[in-house]
Amino acid sequence: MSIIKLDNFAGLLQTRTTRLLSQSNELTRAINVNSNIVGGLQKRLGYSILGATVNAGQRITGLAPYYKFDGTTYFLATTNDGQLFRWDGATWGSISAALSGSTKYEMATFIDETFICGYNETARTFDTIRNLDNLTLTTTNNLTSAPNAKIPVVFRQRLYLIGITGRRSAFQFSAVPTINGTVITFPATNIVEVRTDDGEELISGVNLANRLVLFKNNTMHEWNENSLTQVANIGTTSHRSVINTGSLLFFFSRSNNKKWKDD
Repeated sequence: MSIIKLDNFAGLLQTRTTRLLSQSNELTRAINVNSNIVGGLQKRLGYSILGATVNAGQRITGLAPYYKFDGTTYFLATTNDGQLFRWDGATWGSISAALSGSTKYEMATFIDETFICGYNETARTFDTIRNLDNLTLTTTNNLTSAPNAKIPVVFRQRLYLIGITGRRSAFQFSAVPTINGTVITFPATNIVEVRTDDGEELISGVNLANRLVLFKNNTMHEWNENSLTQVANIGTTSHRSVINTGSLLFFFSRSNNKKWKDD
């Protein structure tokens, strides 16, 4: 495992040589940008809008895909007036107006359902955890003993809730789904604290390379279902700065931009 600092992109995108000849300030991959203009990066052409405006006059506070076993797909969006919308490939439609305004929502699909967690960073308050089964939103379905949390993450046949109410440096994980894969519970024994001596809250959790990577402001940790290990003395200030490319994690650190790589 290595940490690579990335804080100088003056060389911009450079694909004309092999990696052996590229400089430390040059990018070899850049998503949705190009460097056709000398000295700068710009958005690539070809963006498209999904239908009409999601919710006129409102900001989007959360986005996530929802893939169902039967092949149905939705794109979910929350807006800052407390509404949940879905894109079905043709139009945006409102599912519910039961959410909280000015709250960021994170979502994860598990056992054919989407679990929705909301956290207001300014007020430092949690919204009630919710479950979306097809297009039915509830606070009870598959949420037995589930705490309110900041972030839901799927990891090794379980749903993990990161940064839980009352224990903000802890996470809680579900039991393995029942044999038919439709029911989960959240045993009280499935709670793990991530250092209670540093006074910091959990900021993010990401499934990468068959391990769960956890972030605080100034530390990074790794969970393998059996043990918890601190792997670095750097962290992140925002869950939404953490980008998982499949084999690498890119994230913003309080003092530097860093890349986490599994050797």
